[in-house]
Amino acid sequence: MIIIKIKIKNYRQFQGDQVINLQSSLDTNINIIKGSTGAGKSCIYNMIHWVLYNDDKVKSTNKESSENLLNNNIFMKLEEGDSDKVNVEIEFGSHELA
Repeated sequence: MIIIKIKIKNYRQFQGDQVINLQSSLDTNINIIKGSTGAGKSCIYNMIHWVLYNDDKVKSTNKESSENLLNNNIFMKLEEGDSDKVNVEIEFGSHELA
């Protein structure tokens, strides 16, 4: 089983609905995630870990920011009593080699 797609809604740096497609061709089976500092590379690892193990790996001295999975821009726009959702779905598939 391999991860072929990650669907994200409002998880940390990822605002709104986002899709990360990791599906590779039959002649390759590796993905490289490249980006500048703060782009969300570690966030992708953290969200996978959160979904699979129900454990948020981000630790900080500022508990408010480290425990809030909701995107900060979305959080700051909420009125008192309002809420929004954080959702991460991981789609698995198989990579059959000939």
